[in-house]
Amino acid sequence: MRRAFISGASGYLGRHLLNTIPEGWQVLAQVGGNSLPDDLPGSITSIAFDYGEPDWQAVLDFQPNLIIHSGALSSVSTCENDP
Repeated sequence: MRRAFISGASGYLGRHLLNTIPEGWQVLAQVGGNSLPDDLPGSITSIAFDYGEPDWQAVLDFQPNLIIHSGALSSVSTCENDP
């Protein structure tokens, strides 16, 4: 089985990616402040952390074949105040 790690999975792009996962893929979805919808396939597991204190060991243990980094700071004022 192929494995993908998707960061920012609870954001706009991440949620759309989760809805297009092909059969045969297992996904570890990183979420920040938002949670994932309940109607996602069982092959998707979520992990909650922010980038200030990431749990990279969990990602390494998952051993992804593919990494999609869709996480971002979406607040312009936050980015300007703390680049």
